[in-house]
Amino acid sequence: ERDVRGPDNKDEKDPEPETQHGEIEELREPLWAILQQLREEIEGKGYTTIIGDDASGRIPTLIMREVLTTLAKDREQQAPKTLFIAGSGTPGKQPGRAELDLKRGAIQALLAEHAPVADQGRVLIVTDTIETGSSLQLLCEVLRSLGFSYDIATIALMGDTDGVSIERRLGGRVLAGISSAESAPQIYFRRNLHSGVRKDPGELHSRGHGRMD
Repeated sequence: ERDVRGPDNKDEKDPEPETQHGEIEELREPLWAILQQLREEIEGKGYTTIIGDDASGRIPTLIMREVLTTLAKDREQQAPKTLFIAGSGTPGKQPGRAELDLKRGAIQALLAEHAPVADQGRVLIVTDTIETGSSLQLLCEVLRSLGFSYDIATIALMGDTDGVSIERRLGGRVLAGISSAESAPQIYFRRNLHSGVRKDPGELHSRGHGRMD
C-alpha cells in the first residue's frame, strides 16, 4: 500500500514539544523573517496548500502551518492543507530516471487527491535549508506542469549560490530566513541528531530506520 501522508492523517505525529524546544527556539528568528517576506501574499489570497520537505523540514513546516491556520481562522478563511514529500536527491546521491518517473507519478497522485485545483490559490513549499535546490526540482516541475503557482520558504541558504540563481532553477520565489550558512541555526550542523529517518531520493516519504515494507 502506498504511504500517503495527507492532511490530518492520524498516523502523522507532530514532534513532542519537550524534545523539540531547542530546535524551535533556534528557528524563531528566521521563521519571523520569512513571515515578513510573505506578508503581502498572506494578506491577499493566501496559500491553499503547504508542502513540507520530509523529514528535515517537518518542524518549520508545522510551525508555519500553525501560524497560517491561525491567520486563516481570524479572517474566516479555509486553513491551508499540509502535505509532506521527501526531496528528490541529496548531494552525491541522485535518483535514476526510473526512480524519478515513479516519484513524479506519486507526487501527481498525492496532489490530485489532497491539493485544491491550481487556480484557487498558491502553494507554499517549506524546507529547512537549500544548497543547490536540486532536491526540490522534481516537485517544482510537477507543480508547474499542473498549473500551480508556488513560493519556496527555507530557513537558510547554505551554498555559494545566491537566491536569484535558486529561483531560476526552481521556477519560484525563494524566501530565506537566513541568507548565509555562517548564520544558519546550529541544528543544521548536527545532522546526526536527526538520523532516525532515512530519505531515499526516489521515494515519496522518508522512512524510519529498521522499517520493514
